[in-house]
Amino acid sequence: MPDNKNYDKMLQAYGVQSTGRNEGKPVADKRELDPKIKRNWEEIQKRYQYPVNAIGVRIDPKDKETLRVWKENGIDKFVKE
Repeated sequence: MPDNKNYDKMLQAYGVQSTGRNEGKPVADKRELDPKIKRNWEEIQKRYQYPVNAIGVRIDPKDKETLRVWKENGIDKFVKE
């Protein structure tokens, strides 16, 4: 797990807001996307047949955290067929 400073920057880059901290560690169970970023991400995802992040870059299958956020927020429903 990255240190808190870098983790916060990563969350901010994806528009994810952590709902709290637990003993200095990020809470991994609940994160909410900013509605504007979610709508934009959905529109971008519609153009691709594989998972992409909020700026249209393919998500590495090893990037479990981004894939989890992608799936939890329903972006997976917008994959181009």
